[in-house]
Amino acid sequence: MAEAKQLVHDRQYVFAMEKYKKANKIAGGKDRDSLNKLIDLQFKFGEFKDAIGTATMLEAAATTAIQRSMAETDRGRAIYFEMGDKNKPEKLQAADAALKAAIVDYPKNGNAHYFDG
Repeated sequence: MAEAKQLVHDRQYVFAMEKYKKANKIAGGKDRDSLNKLIDLQFKFGEFKDAIGTATMLEAAATTAIQRSMAETDRGRAIYFEMGDKNKPEKLQAADAALKAAIVDYPKNGNAHYFDG
């Protein structure tokens, strides 16, 4: 984690993402801190397909309904953004399903309501 943070500070984001992945792997695949930092970078650089996978790992690592809701929101956003300008009904349905699941898990999740709208 320390190496990844230093790489972010040095603006070497690709290498930082790899270090966050490695930190998560060392922690048994359920290190929420490294996964959250990783997904933030993936969104920042438009790596939405990878963000979908990271969000899925965050869902598996969630220990509360709020954590699961936030991860489902991230997955829904990533699916939606991955679609880009293309009108793909199956992607819209998948994003909608993820966001609706996030709302069920935590009804006060404003981001899920916003993106589902």
